[in-house]
Amino acid sequence: QLHGGMVGVLQTRLLGALSCIWFDRKDVRDRTKVRKRIQEHVESSDVAPLLIFPEGTCVNNEYCVMFKKGAFELDVEVHPVAIKYNKLLADAFWNSRSESFFAHVMRLMLSWCVVADVWFLPPQRIHEGETHEQFAQ
Repeated sequence: QLHGGMVGVLQTRLLGALSCIWFDRKDVRDRTKVRKRIQEHVESSDVAPLLIFPEGTCVNNEYCVMFKKGAFELDVEVHPVAIKYNKLLADAFWNSRSESFFAHVMRLMLSWCVVADVWFLPPQRIHEGETHEQFAQ
């Protein structure tokens, strides 16, 4: 999601070279446009693979929330990746309601280090007879 203000400026400047697909959660019509752009991206062989966080939100590293099915309606192979942050030296979770983006970045930058365990899981495809909702689970 593309944010406004200074966060939006940083997003477009720093992440602009990464072929990010931005969206507006408030605009219902934007979903169709974004789905089309994502479909074109995953079908193209000359762009980097697309990284999607299908939870639709950031969680506090304590649990996993139900995935949004839209990421699984593309009928393409999915390569699941699980990330779990170790909170011992720094908590990478950003609660935008209680901390500004600038304060969050400063807290991370001034931390000793940010440690994460990353698991690359086997690729998955939707099975015959399986719904997109079932595939998302």
